[in-house]
Amino acid sequence: MHNAAEHTVLKFYSQGGWDEESGITEDARRFEDLRECARDYVSKCRLRLLHHIPKAGEKILDMASGPIQYPEYLEFSKGFTKRYCVDLSSQALKSAEKKLGEHGVYLCGSFFELEFAPETFDCAISLHTIYHMDRDLQELAVRKLIAVCTRSAGYHRVFQSPKPDHQIGVFPKEAEGRPKETEGRQTWCHEQRFLFLLPPTRMVEKIWRSS
Repeated sequence: MHNAAEHTVLKFYSQGGWDEESGITEDARRFEDLRECARDYVSKCRLRLLHHIPKAGEKILDMASGPIQYPEYLEFSKGFTKRYCVDLSSQALKSAEKKLGEHGVYLCGSFFELEFAPETFDCAISLHTIYHMDRDLQELAVRKLIAVCTRSAGYHRVFQSPKPDHQIGVFPKEAEGRPKETEGRQTWCHEQRFLFLLPPTRMVEKIWRSS
């Protein structure tokens, strides 16, 4: 049973959000900066998460993995035996499977309803996901992500929002971009801010706050 926010998200992606044209999804066409002048910088921003992901491990959780739509995202699990992809969209997971093959485990459904034993994963990532969830469930999602990681693991989320995690009561403001002990585990928030300058021919300025 999907909640209202999940229903809205699933409706978008079921009605063309993951459809591709010339290798570009509708999602990327609407929400990504696809200009040639920004390509290298955007790629480097995505890859910066590798500075915080363990070099090797058994299992990594990718909550709301989508279709693993950018080549840089494939790098996140190269040192792990299995990448667990969770998503509401079966279409996205089929695309992810084409890229990951047997390296992936594909779970279609609500993250809130899927059951994982505590300390199952060596790392968990969530890219541009939490702020799409029901506001009253965001803290629950973050705490569940932390709980399913081993004590030595890290949980990383990348977000693009004017209201970072301290607004939902999970991470104090000073934890942004730096490791923070939360329930005995280290957690990181990586904020990606976009400032689009006019006229559109000028280079986009992007600020990535990270440790």
